[in-house]
Amino acid sequence: MVGIYCKNHHGTSNDELCSKCQQIKKYALLRLDKCPFQDKKSTCAKCTIQCYKPDMKQQIHIIMRYSGTRLLLHHPRIALHHLWDKHRKAPILDKGYSILL
Repeated sequence: MVGIYCKNHHGTSNDELCSKCQQIKKYALLRLDKCPFQDKKSTCAKCTIQCYKPDMKQQIHIIMRYSGTRLLLHHPRIALHHLWDKHRKAPILDKGYSILL
């Protein structure tokens, strides 16, 4: 989704991202790697814990809003998987678990 956004807003090719979008993608992947729910996870928007910093959350929201509708044309399987996850119930975090921003 970051690639779609970057290509259309910053004029990059499909295989490259501008430095700002690289940082956003790196941050998002780091947050996903540290997610305590992993495979049980629904979408981040429905998550019971919000692990994104407010400024990054806003940037990701902008990217997702723009790229979401276009994802169906570029990567239909990923788009359908995302829609499926969107309808999953958000899991509850076990007590005593802390997440580092």
